Amino acid sequence: MNNSDLATRETAGAFYTQEHLVIWACGEKPTPSHVVTIEPIRMPNTYELRWEQVGAAIDLMTPYYVYNMFPCGACPETVTLIHQTGSDKLTVEIVLPPVPAPDLVAAAARAGGGGEDEIPSPYAYRAGGGGGGEIPTPFNKPPFIPFSMTRVLETRDSKNVNFSENVQYAEASGYSTAYSFEEAFQNAINNLPPDPHPYPDKMISVHVKSVGAQMGSIAGINRMVVTVETYF
Repeated sequence: MNNSDLATRETAGAFYTQEHLVIWACGEKPTPSHVVTIEPIRMPNTYELRWEQVGAAIDLMTPYYVYNMFPCGACPETVTLIHQTGSDKLTVEIVLPPVPAPDLVAAAARAGGGGEDEIPSPYAYRAGGGGGGEIPTPFNKPPFIPFSMTRVLETRDSKNVNFSENVQYAEASGYSTAYSFEEAFQNAINNLPPDPHPYPDKMISVHVKSVGAQMGSIAGINRMVVTVETYF
């Protein structure tokens, strides 16, 4: 990768919540048409801050705010973010969600088959074994509580994660009769609902939830199915 493909940054940070690593960065990009992303590379706990010009270029320095979320079973102490002028060793802060709302607690109880005392708290475990409590499994870990990054990016402080009922979960499926992942993935993204909480230069992270196929029926369906998910 050319050094010009790496983006500059003013501030960056990282935090861990609910078995996910979140890395964010703020700065300025040379044109409004530059898209900034954070991507992993083939080195442990190392990521690159990249930008790419998409569309016509207008030389106008434009603020950007970007983040990406990665599934992460264990919380690393630090991660490295490579950018155009060097690299940052970011300390990963652990951000715990609030105690689940009653409806989420009830859902967790039904899933676990036990009473309220048996519901694992979001405070019950930390990566590396700190904090005590049961080791989370698909059957006893608390429900994922969605969160907003708006305040984090505005204040440039990982502690300002907003775990809110206003954060909306969305998923959609896309299809390809040619069994092209790219075609089905793009179709799924196009089928997502519009962002109900947009703001200038907001970056949405979309993750693949499942990949499969549909075959049969009277119509003779035979196609790849890709389902994606995101939080607005």
